[in-house]
Amino acid sequence: IAENNGTTAAPSPFPAQFPKPDFLDILTVVHVWERLKVHLLALDAARPGRLEPRITELVASNLAFPLLFDKVLYALHYAGPQIPESVLHMLNITDVYGDIGHADRRPVARLGYHATLDVDAAAITTIPTSFLEQLQLPAERFVQDVMRGEAILLNIFETFLGRIGLIVIPIEDRAIYVDRARTLAAARMGLAEAQRRGAQTVALTGMIPSATNYGHDLLGAPGPRLTTGHATTAACFVMMVTRILREAGRSIEDEDLALLGLGSIGTAILTLLLTRLPHPRVLRLCELPGRMGHLERLQDTLLRECGYRGELDLVAVTEARAPDRVHAASLLLSATSTANVIDVNRLRPGALIVDDSAPHCFDPRQALRRFQQRRDILFTEAGAMRSDRAVREISDLRFSTGWDHKVRAALRLLHPQPDTIMGCVFSSILTERFDDVPAIIGTPTRAALDAHYARLVALGFEGASLYCQDHVLDPKLIEMFRSRFGG
Repeated sequence: IAENNGTTAAPSPFPAQFPKPDFLDILTVVHVWERLKVHLLALDAARPGRLEPRITELVASNLAFPLLFDKVLYALHYAGPQIPESVLHMLNITDVYGDIGHADRRPVARLGYHATLDVDAAAITTIPTSFLEQLQLPAERFVQDVMRGEAILLNIFETFLGRIGLIVIPIEDRAIYVDRARTLAAARMGLAEAQRRGAQTVALTGMIPSATNYGHDLLGAPGPRLTTGHATTAACFVMMVTRILREAGRSIEDEDLALLGLGSIGTAILTLLLTRLPHPRVLRLCELPGRMGHLERLQDTLLRECGYRGELDLVAVTEARAPDRVHAASLLLSATSTANVIDVNRLRPGALIVDDSAPHCFDPRQALRRFQQRRDILFTEAGAMRSDRAVREISDLRFSTGWDHKVRAALRLLHPQPDTIMGCVFSSILTERFDDVPAIIGTPTRAALDAHYARLVALGFEGASLYCQDHVLDPKLIEMFRSRFGG
């Protein structure tokens, strides 16, 4: 229907005494039904057996539209049922039906409502550029047409520890450093939305921490507790390093490891990796020339606190592409903000890449093509972790119904697999539920990093299947890689 230029043929016979519904009327009724489904499913999960079996079957099924109209929407649209007061209150629906005559009873053209979906914790994020590319929308139009210039609750992740609300602020990730005042205003809008939804702890994700002085610029006003989530993010990254080594059939002690980007996240990753895993044979730390002093101080820390005794190489990255000795590494880890600093075609056969960069440090399409054609590299994003407990999604799409199908498709980038969740998002509920993993503003300490890693392991988390954007690497092709390049 949505693809048919705003027009639709009647999916079932319409009684002559009632006017045929127009396109917006149908979308209005569909939207109400989707709201009802969310709450009926939540009710059934909380108290199994309470719903009449036919209703349980109906809300749990994915009906084709004509069948859905016959079974549900027809009654909602024409019969004018009296929705129970409890449901009206729960959904905060107003003016669902207009009394314009007994025979003409039907939904009004405009419907105002919002769902009162409370959350236990929240993660706020900018609008990802990859998300906009999937929607094929410029940032300005998404902010204006979809977000209405406000911070919005885009999604809810139902986890075994509670609900996490994903709140998007009205600014694109690549514009976050352009106007500091605008960035801080947008971030505060996100915190206000999180507080309104009931979140007790809020994680700052993506580049929001670095753009807000690692959260310090948002402190002071009453509201939810803040965390940068960097300790959980670093723990998730180290889990993904373990995962890709296992998939490759290799041991880190035999690797020539290069780490690009030694900012807050990169330093945290390196510290935790040398604390929790065996040490690589070679360690190359790569940064911009202006930050070589930081690397020299970090070198002292590595030798003194982490006991690193392998070969250590400090590399200044002076060009748009990393130098040859970085491309020659067997294991590349990236937490840089420089796009495409790694040339996929220059990587050695057997190379492994774990990337937490935004944007990516390599071209994902080129990497996927080389993996599929030659099966001589493995790569993955580092953001997701998995557990045996599935993560259910509740989409709270308050905005223009016409974008729903596109937004739902693009959401796959933020939740790539049903059994996974992004570490930065999960940090909010983890900190809320456990006292031994405190909220962190600023740079996480070595003790805090280790505590977050230990707690996640105790909860049964591990690195996710190898993936990049919305593509999961094929297990059979990974097996072919392992047979050639495994230890």
